[in-house]
Amino acid sequence: MVMQVCFFKHQSDEYQNQSLDHNYDPLFIPVLDQQYTHEHLTQVFRQGPQAGFQGILLTSQRSVTTLVTAWQQLDPAQKQPWRQTFLGIVGDKTATMLRDSWTEWQGTLVTADTATALANTLLHNSTATGYFLFLAGDKRRDVLPERLRQAGYELQEVQTYATVSHPDLAQQLLLHRPSLANPQHWVVFFSPSGVNYIQPHLPFDLHQVKIASIGPTTTAHLNQLGYPVHATANRPDAQHLLQAIHSHDQFSSL
Repeated sequence: MVMQVCFFKHQSDEYQNQSLDHNYDPLFIPVLDQQYTHEHLTQVFRQGPQAGFQGILLTSQRSVTTLVTAWQQLDPAQKQPWRQTFLGIVGDKTATMLRDSWTEWQGTLVTADTATALANTLLHNSTATGYFLFLAGDKRRDVLPERLRQAGYELQEVQTYATVSHPDLAQQLLLHRPSLANPQHWVVFFSPSGVNYIQPHLPFDLHQVKIASIGPTTTAHLNQLGYPVHATANRPDAQHLLQAIHSHDQFSSL
């Protein structure tokens, strides 16, 4: 029997291919959706940088989407003070998306793999004076803003999107209940917030299936709720996640 792996996320070619390479049947159920909110950022842009402005910090591709939408609302005079803005970004994919979509920007960019690494870079390379414009969603983590505030920076935080439950989540869980509840199959979680959105709609007991997670933060959250996690990715990507799942199944079959 080919085992199914249900990914609680939008469909992804990367996860699809890795699943098939490891002889699993992938299923995708989107859990989260985003509502973008550009009005506040547009207003901030129109007011122009204030005294002590150091740059803009972004930690997700969704914030890039909102930034570009807000930028499109500006006239040339309103855009001019922002063209040379310093940017601090978490994640290479976010940085690439920004370069490709904010084509009028001409400033300096610093990237880091994590929020902690970005904070370390910023604190190492500059004096803690002035303020950053911090673009984030409603579920953002506290690591970056807390580190910078502790060092003496001020942050002007602008919410660029809100995370909400996908409108089809409950229906999809019911539709796929027979396969999801199979104890031979896997369910995979990608964030603590995703766990929280799924839990009220689950039409079966999570204790009866195999659970995998994208990383230690999500695993810890599941454990706190009383659910054992059978496989955790060593790195948050499809390859390492499927390797962890496959290793568990190989070990269990011995």
